[in-house]
This record gives sequence, structure tokens and C-alpha cells, in this order.
Amino acid sequence: MCRYGWSGGARYGKESGVCNPVLHTYSRPGIYLNGAITYDHTGAVVAEKTHNYDDIVEAIKVVEGVEGVVVLLYNGDRVLAPNTGSKEIEKIYKSLHTPCPENCGSYENMLAKVHEEAISIHLIHFMSLEGRMKENVLRKIREFAKRSGCSAAQSLWRSCDVVPAGVNKGLGVKIMKEKLRYQRVVCVGDALNDLEMLEEADVAVAMGNALPGIKVGLPKIQRNRLS
Repeated sequence: MCRYGWSGGARYGKESGVCNPVLHTYSRPGIYLNGAITYDHTGAVVAEKTHNYDDIVEAIKVVEGVEGVVVLLYNGDRVLAPNTGSKEIEKIYKSLHTPCPENCGSYENMLAKVHEEAISIHLIHFMSLEGRMKENVLRKIREFAKRSGCSAAQSLWRSCDVVPAGVNKGLGVKIMKEKLRYQRVVCVGDALNDLEMLEEADVAVAMGNALPGIKVGLPKIQRNRLS
């Protein structure tokens, strides 16, 4: 199951937010970037939510003085990255068979690029380059998200994502039903950030490698749907 969310058949590999280069190889529509973007059957954006510039500035402050953790910024089919840990970032993305992020050279340059080019940022991605994300770093990320009115979600052991207020994968399912008029939506999930998506789905399926919280919660979701 892709990290940023999928339903209706469209998907793209783990730890990927770069949808357009391969979207044509899968069925559509799709929910991506943890629900920040929903595409229709043509690949066009149906709905999206973005961060304000202040959120991005504050996110970068979170990793100041923190070794081995970087901030990447997702704009639909673009990913912006600092030069920090560029070789490690490239290695991780290549191992996942996803296009490598754009190296902006520094956080200062990355912020300038976002500001000067008015780039919309849908998702702020914190990634550990040295194994599992440490609990003290996760705590700082969650505190930042709460302070900014955003939502933090962890789907992989090495990363944590922050999306704009009110965003989750369940929002994408609602959009598919309300705006695209799909009567029945099937969703497959494996991580805790899939829970809202599974709750909104007409048919919810947990993958074999799903986290215990998903496997435990799924029968309850199905019972509630039948009651």
C-alpha cells in the first residue's frame, strides 16, 4: 500500500508522492499525499489543500541541531530537498524506485524557491537518514503540527508527514463520493494513517503486513458499517 494513500485503484510505491510520471500505468482516480490531493479518472486535480509559508519555515526549525533528519517538501509531482544528506536521500528514493527529489542546495535556497516561485506545498516530509525516527524527534514534529494547527502522521518507521489542517486520507474518499459521484469505494490500508480512509470506504481491506492497530480496528469498522 502506498504511503500517501490510495483508493479506487491508483497507487504508487512506498514513500512516494511523485504521482504523475507513473500515474498512467495504474487505474485512477487516486488519493495522494495523505489526502492533500485527490485526482479524478483523467489524472486532473479534483481537490487539494496546501500549507502556508509560515508552516514550512517552522518545520525547518524543528530539525535545527538534529543530526540525520531532513525536511522534504512535496508539491504534487515535485519533491524539494536540501543538500543535507543528498546522497542518502538519493539512495533511499532509488531503492524505492521513485524519482529523486530536486536538490535545492540548502534550506535557505529551498525556502527562497518556494517563496519566489509561489510553489504550493501539500505535504511536509520529515525523514531520518540514520534508521528509525527517534521518539524525541517524533515528539518535536507532533508538537510543531499541533502548534500550527496541522496533522502529523507516521506511516513508515523512518519518516513522519505533516499535512494541512483537516487533511487525512478519509477526506479523499469523501471527495471521491461527493464530487466524483462514486457510489462504492474500495480502500486497502496497512498503516495507522490509513484508518480514516478505511472508515470512509465502502469496502475496507487490511494488507497482510498491516500494523496491529489496523488489523484490530478493521473488524470494528466492518461491524459498524453493517449495523
